[in-house]
This record gives sequence, structure tokens and C-alpha cells, in this order.
Amino acid sequence: MLGERQTGQRYFIDVQCPWTEDHGSPSGDTAGSVGYERGWGYSYKCFHSECVKQERGWSEFKQRVAAQNPGLPAYGKSLPELPSEGSHADVAHYFVQH
Repeated sequence: MLGERQTGQRYFIDVQCPWTEDHGSPSGDTAGSVGYERGWGYSYKCFHSECVKQERGWSEFKQRVAAQNPGLPAYGKSLPELPSEGSHADVAHYFVQH
């Protein structure tokens, strides 16, 4: 985890992109963002051109992380929604623990 931020009801955890080797050029922390928005669910976004071109989102991120970390427990098709009263710290803790 590289950082945390919140924009309204959107919560983001900045993480190292699992496709860093495909980026082709260094650009800072090679970060992508895992997000959660109440009512919409989870997301993943990396702004490096190769990741954008490949349209890598939440499903691709989960598959890549699972392939790179075979010891992690499987999430299935989706993660559960967080309670509406959850704080930004609760969301960050949830991502780190799950």
C-alpha cells in the first residue's frame, strides 16, 4: 500500500501496479489505485499507457494479483459491500486484511 485518499463517498488505496514491468518507462511509484464507492463497488485503475490500452480494471487486477500471490485466499467474483457507516480507515483496514 502506497497511500490512502478519499473523495466524497469514494475511497482509494494507492498500490503498486501489478503490471509495472509492462509500463516501459519509469514514472514515480508506478502506482495504480484500488477504489470502493458505496452503491457501485470496487475498481482498479492505472494510468500508464499500456494499462489504459489493455483496459485493465478490477477483474484483471484481481486475477493478476491472485496469479502473482498463489497463497492468497480466493475472493470469488466479488468482495462484499462495506457497511454504509464505514469510515475511510475502516475501508483501508478492510483492504489490507482481505
